[in-house]
Amino acid sequence: MGLSCLFVDDDVAVLRAAKRYFVHRGHAVELSQSATEARAKAGPFDCVILDIDLASESGLVLAQEFPTSRASCIVFYSGTTDPEVRLRATELGTFVSKEGGLHTLARVVESVVEEAEELARAAGGERGIVGASSNPRMESGFRKKR
Repeated sequence: MGLSCLFVDDDVAVLRAAKRYFVHRGHAVELSQSATEARAKAGPFDCVILDIDLASESGLVLAQEFPTSRASCIVFYSGTTDPEVRLRATELGTFVSKEGGLHTLARVVESVVEEAEELARAAGGERGIVGASSNPRMESGFRKKR
């Protein structure tokens, strides 16, 4: 199940580790250190993985700019502990705490992409972002209330 992922984080060490880990699992990964670099990537991607606290701007803002034609789903991978920021992330996609590590992130990404594909097949084959309304799971245990 090789996925195509765009990973956006301003921490080079996180990007390198994530690329090694995801490639080892059989996925293709493109890296971006900034929102500007991420915008320049063509896609489409099965998943866009975003840090929330980027040096230049918020990953939350960047997530809103990815149309469904460029990303099937959005996953936030962040160390933020602010409950309001986490809630906002769940409104746009799925949140995974960096405390969970890359193994947890990879499992969540694979699961969310699989769900997005199932939803797309059920909707007639169109790609679509899986957000909190259709995928309220969060590996951190923090969920959006309905």
